[in-house]
Amino acid sequence: MNTREILGKSMKRAGIAPSWMRSRSRFAATIVAAGSLSLTGAGLGSAAGGGSTGAASASSTGSGAGITVTVGSTGAPEPAPVAFEVGAASVNITPPPYSVASNAAFVPACGPTPQAVAALWPGKRLFAFEEPYIPAIDPSSGEYVVGDPYCDANHAGHYQAPYVAGPPGQDHWPLTVQQSNPVKAVVTLYALGTKRVATVVVDSIGLFNVTMDQIRADARSALLRAHLPPIPAADIFVSSTHDESAPDPIGLWGPDGSNLPGNSTTSSVLTSTALTSGVDNYYLAFLARRVAGAIVRAYRDLQPAELKLAYASLPPNVQECWSSYPYIADHVDPVMQAIDPKTGKVIFTLVNGNTHVETFAFSGVAADTTMFSADWAGFLRQDLAAHYGGVGVEMSGLVGSVETPAFYPPGTQVVNVPGPFHGVNGAVDGCSSVYPNPTGASPITSAHAFVRAYGAAMASAAEAALAGPGARIYGPSQIHHLIGVRQRICIQLESNFFAAAFASGIFADRPAYVDPTCSVGAAFDKAPAPAYHLAPGPVQGANPLWIKTDVGVVTIGPAQLAYVPGEMFPFTAMRGHLDQAQMPFPTNCYEPPAPATPATPATPANYYCGSPLPMTPFVLAKMTEPYRFVAGLGEDMIGYMMPPGDFVGSQDISQTVPLGQSGLPVPSGPTGVPPSVTVNVPEVNEQPWLAFELASSSWNDRFGQGHADDSESVGPHAGIEVTQALAKLLGGLAARGIGRPEKVLPGLYVDATGMTSDSPFPYANAYAPPGLNSSPKGFTGAVGVEVTEPGGAKVLYCVGEHPSAKVCQAKGVRHASSWATFDGFPDPGTAGTALPYSVSTAGVMLPAGGQGGRARVLLVDVYAGAGQKGASSPVPAPPAPPAPAVP
Repeated sequence: MNTREILGKSMKRAGIAPSWMRSRSRFAATIVAAGSLSLTGAGLGSAAGGGSTGAASASSTGSGAGITVTVGSTGAPEPAPVAFEVGAASVNITPPPYSVASNAAFVPACGPTPQAVAALWPGKRLFAFEEPYIPAIDPSSGEYVVGDPYCDANHAGHYQAPYVAGPPGQDHWPLTVQQSNPVKAVVTLYALGTKRVATVVVDSIGLFNVTMDQIRADARSALLRAHLPPIPAADIFVSSTHDESAPDPIGLWGPDGSNLPGNSTTSSVLTSTALTSGVDNYYLAFLARRVAGAIVRAYRDLQPAELKLAYASLPPNVQECWSSYPYIADHVDPVMQAIDPKTGKVIFTLVNGNTHVETFAFSGVAADTTMFSADWAGFLRQDLAAHYGGVGVEMSGLVGSVETPAFYPPGTQVVNVPGPFHGVNGAVDGCSSVYPNPTGASPITSAHAFVRAYGAAMASAAEAALAGPGARIYGPSQIHHLIGVRQRICIQLESNFFAAAFASGIFADRPAYVDPTCSVGAAFDKAPAPAYHLAPGPVQGANPLWIKTDVGVVTIGPAQLAYVPGEMFPFTAMRGHLDQAQMPFPTNCYEPPAPATPATPATPANYYCGSPLPMTPFVLAKMTEPYRFVAGLGEDMIGYMMPPGDFVGSQDISQTVPLGQSGLPVPSGPTGVPPSVTVNVPEVNEQPWLAFELASSSWNDRFGQGHADDSESVGPHAGIEVTQALAKLLGGLAARGIGRPEKVLPGLYVDATGMTSDSPFPYANAYAPPGLNSSPKGFTGAVGVEVTEPGGAKVLYCVGEHPSAKVCQAKGVRHASSWATFDGFPDPGTAGTALPYSVSTAGVMLPAGGQGGRARVLLVDVYAGAGQKGASSPVPAPPAPPAPAVP
């Protein structure tokens, strides 16, 4: 009798049928009490104290998350543990090519037959899901032009085609497909007892939650048709790769007309494209059906599995680049692999990447910007599948502002020591970095060469981590819980630009609400009032709007995935070497500078005139399992997210108004019509941002750093509301004994002389300016950390041996075994240097170890530590209350 047969008989005794024993008929899972075993719920309860690696406790519970196991004392034999199973599937979601037969989607609205549709609407169409049209404005263009007659078959109110979602500024009419690298979706399905949790990653710039809900609804129907038990909608989690060469699912940019002849007729028409949605509902319905089918295939593929987990490092020849301040990135890529323990067959390999997937979109080459492609994420998946077999998965992580990096030839070492913000010559789409350009090397400049090489390098880094000594294997009997939790929250749409987009119908598929509980829908049946008001003050302008969004956490034994609904700036969740004094807005008040007058001297701008703005929770430290994945653009897409103090706003829109309405002082003098002035249209109506935007003449913050991504954010408070909701979910898991979070204390880094800093790196003139992760003048590099215990006592932990450091010889000093990353694992140091710490350093490893990689870890909150130390900034305010939960 083989292992599978033995396990099958054991599971039969427990009343549970593994996937390979099920018939095609729909079965009703019945859990039967056998002997002294009492099984209830939907998955296996957790071991106490985070026991992904330990045995189930005598009485462990997991509300809605697992089977509760209660072992009696009758002496009856204990049945075999419930098997952990995994399935995976991949599906091509590239829009299919146009054919006359594809016109069936537009019958009878556009014609009685597909052939009639083609004859009545002769506009050229290359892909299915392009609505029929007549090329009236520019017949030679070969594409729909805004203003052309078209057949609105589904009554959407705008022309629909699967536009390529990439920038700059507007969608692109699709012309080709990169056949070797098509747009795809990947499903990984996990099973424990009767519990099923599916995670879906879609090649997309980011799906709205309404589209994700359609995927869940279609999955239910597909599973019923396949005679498989439905997976509850709450247990299907969806995220996007942020692929900007996939069809636009949002509609924000509208169709691009930059390639059309510049005659006066066309030019006048194109002025309206920015107010035209780029969403194609035909394509989104196709996508949902395809993903639902992949969920069915993954379900049928369920097989016993063990998990192999590791942390990969960013390849050494990668130079991170940013589009907005601050310049912090996640250089650690978690990796997860599922393996059939009997055959050794790999089921899937997943890499959690932390950079934008946008190479072709930003290439500036028309042939690339009009091409459907999975970009480098697709080649990463292909390389993983070729190396291991099974399905490759790229899950986007903390990508906010972390753009396409500069990628150098193999053998190049990029030294990741922060320096001045500078441009990188020759990068694929142009970028700026704080890491020095490597000597004697130039980055790869071809977009096609880049996507293949970068995907391969990311795959190789994952393969090295899985083969390295740090990789851990967890057998099927060691996966004690499978839990999916989520919360729907209601957040205010603070951005005036986004509010205007809702009112104009660009986000036609997504509802907005007029109340903070998201229970009363907003109606846009006439031109809205201006979404801004130029006079400074509290929240003003049109009636505020709210939107629903979602956060979630999936726990799969020792692996935990936190779903964030957009492009989260890395330091929003993982912190970094930055304190309140380095935030663009440390408080909620801004007073513009005043020029000198005969009676008063000039005064500089004042950023400290109000109450401190709150910082986001340290989400990664609150995660309760040792392997921490962040699913970026997960459960929704609401744009960029950052702490309130880092939001500045975009000043790229201006308006000429009478001086008396500008918020600027009106000089005394003769009465009459005041002169007009040109002022910025503020992105938000709240202080301190309103006062700053009205007074500022540039896009830059007080440090001279740019914030280009703020214009694609719903506002300054979305980041804190999302992370607080995540922290609440994680706290609930910890309270139920599902793992444990890391210990975090306020503190700072300490050098050999006792000087403190928010960064472990030594001072250097090259990166001394405020706001660039600088250490104070004279700081020689960290030898340890000084933390404040809950009772107020200061404790110094020195890392390793420092016989020449007097600070480490003082009485009461404790010793740490190494530096720790924000993930709670030993820090390998900065490659290419002798520095034992790195940009991923967040604390120290303490001497005593633990099970399954869970050593004793102490992480340092330098943001709070700098406030306690009085490092040029007030003590941070307590977090704002979380947004109310939404049904």
